[in-house]
Amino acid sequence: MDIKLNFNNNKNMKKRILPFIILFIAAFALSSCILNVVEPGGEYISKEYHVRSFENISVSAGMELLLTQDSAISVRVETYESLIDQINVKVANNTLFLTKDVDILFKNTRIKVFVNAAYLDKIEVLSGSKLNITSGWVTNELEIDMSSGSSGTGSLALNELNLKLNSGSYAKFFGAANELSIEASGGSSFRGLGINVLNGRADLSSGSYAEINASETLFAKGTDGSIIRYKGNPELIINTSSGASVIKLP
Repeated sequence: MDIKLNFNNNKNMKKRILPFIILFIAAFALSSCILNVVEPGGEYISKEYHVRSFENISVSAGMELLLTQDSAISVRVETYESLIDQINVKVANNTLFLTKDVDILFKNTRIKVFVNAAYLDKIEVLSGSKLNITSGWVTNELEIDMSSGSSGTGSLALNELNLKLNSGSYAKFFGAANELSIEASGGSSFRGLGINVLNGRADLSSGSYAEINASETLFAKGTDGSIIRYKGNPELIINTSSGASVIKLP
């Protein structure tokens, strides 16, 4: 009888202690996730970075990437004095990363990153960042991935453009491409009537939207209320479901 009583007492004690343990763990986890908010302050300044060669770029934290095609590599950041030391510019795994310190939250920022490069395989635009290629880009093949409300615009002359948009991202490009492949989800939008395409392929879902100007072939796949609008007289292959539509423009 005594052994049973002690066992019950221990069990009751564990029940009383357990909520405090859970509360302690939750408080510790919350404290580790608290970010330091950094607001713009001081003068608007410029800083040059010397980096080795790279073939990919990844930009995040709401920065604006202004990309220029040039044989000489250069990286320059323009922002406020209070923010400049929180920005990380480094090359790893053949990729130029433009990020911020992980424990920092920028508020009302204006961060412009000017990058000159001769050649790129892939551009990744994350977390509300912006891509600006209005000076033009000429190459054989280029992949552009955008997510989390990011946006991009620019003039392109390519053999092949592979574009991936998700989570409310937006892109608008001009120029020409022999082959265009676009994947869009999460309400993303692509305005592509200004880029002349021979063969286009669009795979849209979750209320996304795309405009394509194709002259030879167009494979159009849409689900979940997505809309694909096209211009030209391409040979069509259409695969739609769940309220998606493909519409020819005049």
